[in-house]
Amino acid sequence: MTTPSMVEEVALATVSRPRDAIASVLLTVLAIGGWWATFDGIAWLLVGAAGACLGSVIAVLHARRRLLGWALVTVPIAYVGLAICVLGVSFGANGWPRSQTWSRVLTGAWECWPLLVGTHPPVEASGTVLLAPVLAGVVTAALATGLALGSRRPGAPVVPLLVLLTGVLVTGSHGSSVALLGAAYGLACLVWVVVRSGGAGGAPVVARWPVAAPVLVVCTVLAVPLGGSLLGEQRDRLVLREETAAYGVSVVLTPLDTFRRYRKQPALPDNAWRRPLLEVTRPGDASPAGTMLRFAVLNRYDGTRWVTANDVEPGSHEDRFQLLSADYLTTDEAIGQTPLRIEVTGHWNSQWVPLTGRLLGLNTDFPGAVPVSQLRFNPVTSSAIATRTLGASDEYEFFSDTPDTLLPRDASPSPSVDRATYDAAEFADTWARAALARASSPLDAVRRAAAMMKKRGRYSDGAFGWEVRFAQGQDRLRLDDFLNGAYTVGNDEQYAAAMALVATRIGVPARVVVGARVPVDGVVKGRDVVAWVELRVVTPDGTESWRELPRASYMSFRRPRQNDPPQDPVVVPPEAPTSEVDPPAQPPQTDRDDPQDEPSRSDEHVAGRSWKWLWLLALLAPGAVPLVKVVRRHRRRHAPRVTARYVGAWQELVDRARDLGVAVPARRSRPLQAVALGAVDLARSADDAVFGSGVPSVEDAESYWRTVLDRRTSLHSGLPSWRRWLAPFSLASLRRT
Repeated sequence: MTTPSMVEEVALATVSRPRDAIASVLLTVLAIGGWWATFDGIAWLLVGAAGACLGSVIAVLHARRRLLGWALVTVPIAYVGLAICVLGVSFGANGWPRSQTWSRVLTGAWECWPLLVGTHPPVEASGTVLLAPVLAGVVTAALATGLALGSRRPGAPVVPLLVLLTGVLVTGSHGSSVALLGAAYGLACLVWVVVRSGGAGGAPVVARWPVAAPVLVVCTVLAVPLGGSLLGEQRDRLVLREETAAYGVSVVLTPLDTFRRYRKQPALPDNAWRRPLLEVTRPGDASPAGTMLRFAVLNRYDGTRWVTANDVEPGSHEDRFQLLSADYLTTDEAIGQTPLRIEVTGHWNSQWVPLTGRLLGLNTDFPGAVPVSQLRFNPVTSSAIATRTLGASDEYEFFSDTPDTLLPRDASPSPSVDRATYDAAEFADTWARAALARASSPLDAVRRAAAMMKKRGRYSDGAFGWEVRFAQGQDRLRLDDFLNGAYTVGNDEQYAAAMALVATRIGVPARVVVGARVPVDGVVKGRDVVAWVELRVVTPDGTESWRELPRASYMSFRRPRQNDPPQDPVVVPPEAPTSEVDPPAQPPQTDRDDPQDEPSRSDEHVAGRSWKWLWLLALLAPGAVPLVKVVRRHRRRHAPRVTARYVGAWQELVDRARDLGVAVPARRSRPLQAVALGAVDLARSADDAVFGSGVPSVEDAESYWRTVLDRRTSLHSGLPSWRRWLAPFSLASLRRT
């Protein structure tokens, strides 16, 4: 018979065991380790581990004295103490910490999370953002240890640990694998639960393993596909920083909106035609004269104006204006080159931060520098904006390199046309169809449209006399009048805005950039500001990049005359198609299945076909199937883009498995398909090559192909011979999945 004293002794023995406390700390630190690809350095992990140890010790002390309820008071106090140690403390004259210290610690408990998800990874492990791992470690370890020591349910302490892991994965970045981390973490938690259940009622722990081991194996195997399908693996999983925390840059006025401020406009009180905007210097080096500054990159047209928008780059998770990554917070000693320093004058009066080329680093280690906390950066477009208006006494230094912007003659357009911009540019359709009518390629059509614009155009800022009739702006009415009206007259604002829309309507992705070339004295004035058009093309080596369409190819600098006769409207030659031009980037329309869209066939023509041709086709059809597969394999193996060769190799393995009758899930990620194929290593290699930061070499792709072909041959083992013989003739891999 069990007496109360015996129950108390068992409880005391359970509390006194350090096993549960140690497991709580280790599992908390392992969950926090999911931020490995999110933070820079290792300081975040150390403070998280310190918080976990502190929270677990508090729970153990309270459990020994049967005072677990007091943890609601002591855990927040422990967080405050550790947070003060992490952030530092400043003391007042009375010897007590200043009020700013307490305010920073208390408000940091919720301000650290927007900083974590609002910064491009890797996040610099310093300041307020470090309170995120501190808070996660203290609270989670205290809860897990308290439940482990105060609850009889073996699985109770696992609940806060799984909540922490979910929060880490959602607030982290795409660098960590959900399936791998989830499977390892789930296995560790299950082992802990089994050990706890084995020792809870006095039963031997070893006796539980014959039953628990199969459960562990099954749960671990299921965790990989289920975790990848629920949270999403690699590029498709939910990451909070991609749903929120982007700076609302599209509502900020751009230099193109205020372009006439930089022109000779005496009537404007803030006219900056002759006023200095920026002073550009290169400390200890030659003059920066000739450097091309980029003020803003405008990548979407909303029908009213060209704006800078977030999440325009297809397939990218970095095309957002957020706090700068730790990779950019460097010095000139670290980067090994001399920075470019820009001093902003009071006439700049804008939030945009001029840069040049591709940003490599930002130096903030000098007096008067713009605080990094006030900057938001887009690494895809390499453009930045401040959260306040920049003016006199603002300075910053940065390191950059200058990529090639020359538009090759043999380039081809990228398929990544922005659909919103394409739809908004419908009024430019006549120009697009007229240029495409006699063009040999889309880029040739863009050049023809540019030449037509230059021939018809006149340049005017609309500032003096009768020329004030030529209004500013880039809305549909103004650009429609510029393209299709009686006079093609405007300045950089209308020329660049209209040319970019015509190119987009042709099917070539285009954007508008505003900037200035640094003069000899390094002082950029309003008259130096220009706007130009950039096209997204695929160069002969298979890479996509933005290249500049020369301004001289579409801009006319001839002045209009008051007695100029109205121009004839642009017309489409008779041989040009009359239907709307769809951009190449759009997927095939599903309404093709409509019978009305199919070519008409007369019954007489169908009936007049010779039966012998049908018999010949029936005899040749089986031999055509292997030939099609051979051609398909050759195209995949020699694709222009190296990453496409990896994708084609993996698809070749999947297609052979389908031809052999192996059930491979369609429209699923490679890791999920790899479970059915037993080729997890190959799937991981393909994902690393496609989604990794570096560009794989052709030799690596060829080696991967040879490995895939060897694995494809191994799929035949264990199958009957008739299945192997019929595989080349199977239509399974040719059907649409």
